[in-house]
Amino acid sequence: MSLELSKISDQVGQMGQALADRQRRHDEQVQQARQVLKENAVVTEALRRKIGTACRSDESWRGADPADECLDRRVRPASLRQPATLLAADGSQIYPNRHDIAPFFLVNIGSIVLRQGSGQAPDVATRPTIYFEDGDLYDDGGHLHQPEHVDALRARQELDMLVELAEAERDALGGDLTRPIFALADGPLLPWQSQRQRTRVNEPASDPHLGHFIARLERLCALHVVPIGYVDRPSSANLLRTLELTALPLERVDRQTVRHGPYRSLTDRLLLADLAPNQRTGLFASI
Repeated sequence: MSLELSKISDQVGQMGQALADRQRRHDEQVQQARQVLKENAVVTEALRRKIGTACRSDESWRGADPADECLDRRVRPASLRQPATLLAADGSQIYPNRHDIAPFFLVNIGSIVLRQGSGQAPDVATRPTIYFEDGDLYDDGGHLHQPEHVDALRARQELDMLVELAEAERDALGGDLTRPIFALADGPLLPWQSQRQRTRVNEPASDPHLGHFIARLERLCALHVVPIGYVDRPSSANLLRTLELTALPLERVDRQTVRHGPYRSLTDRLLLADLAPNQRTGLFASI
């Protein structure tokens, strides 16, 4: 069936106008949010009480818990005085599909090792694995695994690869822990879980995926390797969620108000777009 473009040309024009209006509203909201951030920069005990109340009122609320005394802190970290090694791993996958001729799924992990100042070319490798055995394909109920299972497996293998590379680098250095090594992962360091998974699993010890994640990060820590999560276009709004609390009296912080704040259409990426090169914000814990 062909698409008759002439029948949607008016709608495309309307869409363009709507996008322009939305951008204008976003720009106004961003400026307003930055002003609110400036006026409420100091982290008070009242704000901390509101954060605690928001957590208790709505378990799905995801705000930013400030570790610093100011919400708008700007920091320019000092430059490294010695060469470093960068390790990176990223994966891709083919999900199982019950309509395929044969059931299978595939996970492919790519890696790179860049040794700054060595004059060596980066080491690049891939490790593809195809899964076709019944024990790999089906859950305990006999159903073909869902994409979230494959995603979790890929994430575990990415972290495994980073640990393997880190161990090899430290061995090659004769156990020397002074050379900085950074392990770069695609996406946030905190493992994402669906609401269904969070409801089903209450303790890290009972979640094999989370337990594996913690154990591998502990191994990186023992190797003096700094883990880094990189998100290309982050959509989180944790700081904005906390910022919305500043205008609310404590008695009005409840499930309804924390879910319908004034900056629901914005992201922290927009709020913090005025960061200078090489600057970072203060430190926050993710609720």
